[in-house]
Amino acid sequence: PKRCSRSAGPAPICDRPESCRPKMHYYRCEHGQRNRELPDIQLGLLGKHQAANGAVALATCDCLREQGVPFEEEHLRRGLERVSSSARIQVLRWNPTVVLDTAHNDASIEALLNVIRSSFPQRPRRLVFATTRGKDVTGMLRRLIQHFDQIVCTRYLSNPRSVPSGELCRKARRLAAD
Repeated sequence: PKRCSRSAGPAPICDRPESCRPKMHYYRCEHGQRNRELPDIQLGLLGKHQAANGAVALATCDCLREQGVPFEEEHLRRGLERVSSSARIQVLRWNPTVVLDTAHNDASIEALLNVIRSSFPQRPRRLVFATTRGKDVTGMLRRLIQHFDQIVCTRYLSNPRSVPSGELCRKARRLAAD
């Protein structure tokens, strides 16, 4: 059986680009007689959850390597360092800090909140929120509302499933009052 593990360092406090990126202290994979370690891997994406995603990517590369697909260690490192994912905890601006995220379910909202709490502890925080019908609007707002000092409700202009901003505001106000 193949067993892989990773260790992520503490979440950095983000006040400039170079202070933000998490680091995997090690990646270790044991498979039969073969063991592989890759120490000190810098990740290009924010969030401790990205260390787990990085370990999955490296384990996948190890499996491909076993099938004869060559990978240079330096290329793997560079890929993890340079990877980006638009609108997934993406810092658009540093002063003031503006983070764009398209969280739309419990797991993605929890990942966003973990990064905000650990890497961006400064206040005040403002949330610009829009969503579509079919999502757990009340659940999402309930989780988000306590972590922001102000919420601006808006809507998607060209999406027919967009929830009207007035409806979002009413829900947010109700939840804030509870």
